[in-house]
Amino acid sequence: MEPTLTQVIEMAIALLMAIVAFWQNRQKGQVVAFFDPENDRVTSPPSSVPPRSWKMDDATKKWLCAGHSPEEQASLLQQVADAEAQQKSSYFISVPSGYYEIEYGLIKGSGKA
Repeated sequence: MEPTLTQVIEMAIALLMAIVAFWQNRQKGQVVAFFDPENDRVTSPPSSVPPRSWKMDDATKKWLCAGHSPEEQASLLQQVADAEAQQKSSYFISVPSGYYEIEYGLIKGSGKA
């Protein structure tokens, strides 16, 4: 192979690798910004963030509903589903008997009305 052709191929590969590195770094920055509690510019998770990191799991939903009437349980679960559909990582939900602060699918705080 001619030296010039070899150099062109090497430069094309280097350019491709630089583009891939730039894209990966950009994705990393979005993920870090999403999980940074002081950064409120990124409110929806990037597609590379798995939903399990910000959606409420079944065990937490069971804990959330404990001690509430069936009507309140349905309301709480619907509020969680609505917030997750909007891809919120931090939100408040409430029923007549109290409220909950949810962050990344976990109960961060609560209170009685």
